Amino acid sequence: MIICIHSNGIDFGMGKSSDQKNTIPAITVPHNGSLERLDMERSPQSAHEHVSLKTYTRDRDPKEEFEIYKRLRKGNNSHPGFRHIRTALEVFTIPRTGGDHTCLVQKAMWESFRELKDRLPNHYFTEKILKGALKPLFLALDHLHAKCKLVHTDIKADNTLSEIEDKSILDAFTEAEMNSPSPRKVIDGVTVYSSRRFDVPRIFGDSVFIDFGSAVRGAMIWDLSEGRHMFHGEDSDGKGYSTRAHLAEIIGMLGPPPMDFLERGIRTPEFFDKQGDWIAEMTIARDVELEKMEVRLQGRNKEIFLNMMSGMLQWRPEDRKSSRQLADDPWINEIHIT
Repeated sequence: MIICIHSNGIDFGMGKSSDQKNTIPAITVPHNGSLERLDMERSPQSAHEHVSLKTYTRDRDPKEEFEIYKRLRKGNNSHPGFRHIRTALEVFTIPRTGGDHTCLVQKAMWESFRELKDRLPNHYFTEKILKGALKPLFLALDHLHAKCKLVHTDIKADNTLSEIEDKSILDAFTEAEMNSPSPRKVIDGVTVYSSRRFDVPRIFGDSVFIDFGSAVRGAMIWDLSEGRHMFHGEDSDGKGYSTRAHLAEIIGMLGPPPMDFLERGIRTPEFFDKQGDWIAEMTIARDVELEKMEVRLQGRNKEIFLNMMSGMLQWRPEDRKSSRQLADDPWINEIHIT
């Protein structure tokens, strides 16, 4: 197998290694929009493991990310959150004139939470799916924070994948590519391959964090459970998203930020005066309450869910519930019978 990365795109060439004459190489691009490539090989003499290759372009220095993966591998593997963090299996380099390309070998995963949500009929996670997904993630965050002393700053549905428990979908993926190769075309000497989607597995695996390069947790949970964003940040000037519009929505829900929090911010003078009053030309939304926004749960179940959400949606990081507290939260661990 030969993988060539060009500065203006990605080109996959297929070759046969001299020590694996009976290997049938198949390189496909899973439908996830990232730079991860699934390398699948089949040999009649030995079993091969399906893995994912993350290949870096030459203009990106992966050293910092690799250092993080080294720290992750040295983490406490007895911690219940350790297995819910995607680590690096191996690193190798593709030599090429003009600059080498570094490749990260990782365990193959299924689609992201965002793609799973889009597959579901109502485009949101059921309560059962959500609870099963969040528990491992909170444990993973606890391991990152408490044991590895790392903070994941990009928590979102795109960066959360499901493990593949049903290995048959990988075999089916390989078979489909062998029998009906993905569409491709050559542009300026570079072969561009179409994506192929995984089948839906019979059994969903645990949640896993990926891409290591927070109040964000609450916003992601809301997206998954309600099928819509908690905040939109649409500016009244008609030009789309803006920071001031986003802040105005948050203030409408949480109230004005405390002064000691504002004093930490570099951009605070753009939106607040020295007394902490809002000065941006954007109306703050009124009567924005979590209780009114949440329409799918009822009674005590709704009450304890909103209590968990409120514990994440705090201005000061030190006021937010810790990952361990969230993993032990009553709503996450209570079995609700409808």
